[in-house]
Amino acid sequence: MITRPHQQESLGIAYIQAVAAIAGYNNSISRIFDYKVDGSFHQVSKINRQFEENGYTLDYQLKSTYDFAIEEDQIKYDLEAKNYNHLVRRANNPGSTRMILILFCMPREQTDWVQLSPEQLIIKYSCYWDQISGDEIPNTSTKTIRINRERRLTGDSLKEIFEKISRGETNLC
Repeated sequence: MITRPHQQESLGIAYIQAVAAIAGYNNSISRIFDYKVDGSFHQVSKINRQFEENGYTLDYQLKSTYDFAIEEDQIKYDLEAKNYNHLVRRANNPGSTRMILILFCMPREQTDWVQLSPEQLIIKYSCYWDQISGDEIPNTSTKTIRINRERRLTGDSLKEIFEKISRGETNLC
């Protein structure tokens, strides 16, 4: 049996894959080596009656957790400094592929993670996204981040992010 953290990550990937599918984007999640990039969304266009990736890409780092708090309209999460700094460096480099953090917030109890019946598959709770920017922090700590609950990862929100990327915007929020 795989470890609990790997189960959590697998459910986060399943959520992201479902969102990519309904939005019509290709999602690559496997990499030989993971250098703080867990996957990428790729925009697909129909050109001359054929579908192909058009070169617009969005990288993401996925964190699957039940260790979060909801405070009014925000999700509060302690992100490791090394991950925070990587996201900041990517945001501060306007020539790089845009990158977001995807935080999969799930119930604490493993028996509450998924409901499965012949009619439906429900993965609880939800993914939220943010583009982390600012200054790097010392590598010996965590950084509490706050993600607006309106930044739920959905097919529509993914399309809005790609509209900004296609216009050349570096700030995706």
